[in-house]
Amino acid sequence: MKNGNGTRRVLIIAAGLLLASPAIAMQGRPGGAGQGGQGRPQQRPTTGQERGQVPSTGQGTMDRQRIRATDQQRDQLRDCTRTADRIRQQARDMDRLTRSKTFDAAAARRQRDQLRDQLRTMDQEHERLMNGMSQEQQAALRNRVEKMNQIRQRVNSQLGRLDMELGKTDPNAKQVRKSAQQISREMNQWKSQYREMESEMGVQP
Repeated sequence: MKNGNGTRRVLIIAAGLLLASPAIAMQGRPGGAGQGGQGRPQQRPTTGQERGQVPSTGQGTMDRQRIRATDQQRDQLRDCTRTADRIRQQARDMDRLTRSKTFDAAAARRQRDQLRDQLRTMDQEHERLMNGMSQEQQAALRNRVEKMNQIRQRVNSQLGRLDMELGKTDPNAKQVRKSAQQISREMNQWKSQYREMESEMGVQP
């Protein structure tokens, strides 16, 4: 009888091991401890906001708000643009003067003097505008202001050539015309820079 009982115990233990084998094998597989491999929750991609990133939408609008022109700056910008137009027109008048059959050097010198006065007014207006800007405005417009400084230097160079030519007893009309045309072109560029500045600072045309 003892041998019979021992045999039954061995059979029961062997049967138990066979039943447990599939469960053990499933636990050994990735994600196997659950139904359909869902025992381990899957990770979903996190969005930029969940990672702590600030969305870029509206950033440009915020930048424009920080450099928006005051009412005084709007008026100053319009004054600067009108002065640039007057200088451009003055240079065109000088250009036309040189095309007459008889070049009037005295009239050209008067035009040159008026041109210089207008440029002096433009410089004063421009300086007031720049000095009244906040640090944020100056930083945002730095590249544009540098371009305008380069334009102003080229205008000064042409004005110096006018002085040299008109200082002669018999000035060359073609040389005077060349400088006048170049000043007109430069002032057109200067005006364009003001237009771009107005747009960046939220000034309606």
